[in-house]
Amino acid sequence: MNYLLIGAIIVGAAVIIEIILSAKWNVSYFRTGIPIFVRRIDRAGGLTGISFDTLAKSTTTASAPPLAFRQLAPDLVAFRERGFNGYVPLMRGIIKSKAEEPSIVVAGLINWSAIVLAIVLVAFLRRSVTIVVPYYLAGFAILYFIQGVRLFRLGSALRRSKELPNDGVSKQ
Repeated sequence: MNYLLIGAIIVGAAVIIEIILSAKWNVSYFRTGIPIFVRRIDRAGGLTGISFDTLAKSTTTASAPPLAFRQLAPDLVAFRERGFNGYVPLMRGIIKSKAEEPSIVVAGLINWSAIVLAIVLVAFLRRSVTIVVPYYLAGFAILYFIQGVRLFRLGSALRRSKELPNDGVSKQ
């Protein structure tokens, strides 16, 4: 069997598993991961009173629809891209709080498929990987920028929501 085909199967399997876990809002999938974006927001009261509709509207851009949100635990809200947006998402995200802290954290966790792709490239291309690395890093930077802007907007919306009546809960 061709090495390229084996690599494609491994990466494809990682993508499919990730899509399933994300679609099912698997708590373990959203709780564990490597954070590549972190923003701490001062917000007394933790996650109470957060309006997912307001957050979704704040993350909408000209090139992407709003993010999908789901509260998975009292201290954890998960979010992800809604479907396929014309680009492959690099991150999934969480908003988490700790009762003893007057702040919340917005974190973007790198998708496991991006890590699997990097490992497959190194394993199968060996020395030739240096040819591919600039393209991989350029793609990574573009995807990070797109999603980083969305996560930054999310953090800003959470910061603003503490200033609204009823802690940001929309009355529309």
